[in-house]
Amino acid sequence: MDYDFAERAGLIVEITKIKWTARINNEAPDKSNFPKKINTKNNHKQIWYPREVVELINLKTALCKQCSTPCNSNHLQTYHNIEIPSNDEILNLAERKSEEYSKDSSLDKKEVLNKIGETFQAYINRIKTILI
Repeated sequence: MDYDFAERAGLIVEITKIKWTARINNEAPDKSNFPKKINTKNNHKQIWYPREVVELINLKTALCKQCSTPCNSNHLQTYHNIEIPSNDEILNLAERKSEEYSKDSSLDKKEVLNKIGETFQAYINRIKTILI
């Protein structure tokens, strides 16, 4: 979210008080009384997480048809000799690929997401071989 959490929480509390006071008085809240929005720091990296990242992490919770245990990285490597990165490694890989592809100014967001997704599709296909 790129907010100072305590500052953001205080802002939400103030807005909520204004809204509840208006409701108690059977009025619409006066938005001009709302505190000013918090500016984000904008000093963070832009990281794109394609749908394949979510799909891969979700597949790792599916039960293995042969063993009836979750298809986590350790299980797949130990019992099926299928190498799949851990969840931390998946997120780190997505971050590295996002940085790499974002440097190419000729690519728009959709193209960056597609390129990153291709990386993870290979892992998804490996897991699906034992789930089918």
